[in-house]
Amino acid sequence: MNRLTLILAALGLALAAVGGGTWWVMSLRQDVAQLTRERDAALRTIEAHEEAARVLDAHIKFQTAERQRWEQIAKDLETMEGADEPLSDYGRAVLDRVR
Repeated sequence: MNRLTLILAALGLALAAVGGGTWWVMSLRQDVAQLTRERDAALRTIEAHEEAARVLDAHIKFQTAERQRWEQIAKDLETMEGADEPLSDYGRAVLDRVR
């Protein structure tokens, strides 16, 4: 082999190495860009789930308060049952004495 052939072969190998390295770096950049997009999408999903959890917690608190309010109303109605009925003669006499 002559010297020119060796130089051309070395130059070809160097060019192939530079091309391969360039391709590898570009591939890595594309991978990083894809992973960044996936991470951003996952973060948006997490934020949406956190907001949904806050809304659900507020709704549960509201429903609990509402349930307690209606239970108190039902309890009050049970204790007032018969309050609109006319008083017996004895009850009327006690009320008249108290007045």
